[in-house]
Amino acid sequence: MSPPRASFYGLAICFLTGLCNLIAEPASDQDSIQELENWDGKPLEEVFKTYTTKPILDEKYPASEAAGEFRTPVHAAYPINDPNSKTVIIMEYWWKDGDYIVSFFFHRKDGIWKVLDAVRWQKNVVF
Repeated sequence: MSPPRASFYGLAICFLTGLCNLIAEPASDQDSIQELENWDGKPLEEVFKTYTTKPILDEKYPASEAAGEFRTPVHAAYPINDPNSKTVIIMEYWWKDGDYIVSFFFHRKDGIWKVLDAVRWQKNVVF
């Protein structure tokens, strides 16, 4: 299995956040991307109690604009072509964690921002 390729969106994030050196070369082992299922459904406040530093990425966008392979969990929950996805807002945060990046996708459920998906990925993974 080959590593994911850089997308236009991934490159844009790279330049906007200054993380180009973190995603410059493909990772070599299959454990470089880990789903953090234990976070699914947890409220935003709980994540911010654990990750207390300023995130290296903080974005908000409609689910219908969640482009790229990295955002597959958003597409699965809110298909891009579904008109209702335009009304769903996603918040995305990234934190550095040693040689890894931890990324969270939040959506609003029952009036509360909850984790839709969380991923820990080796900094050399190319999306």
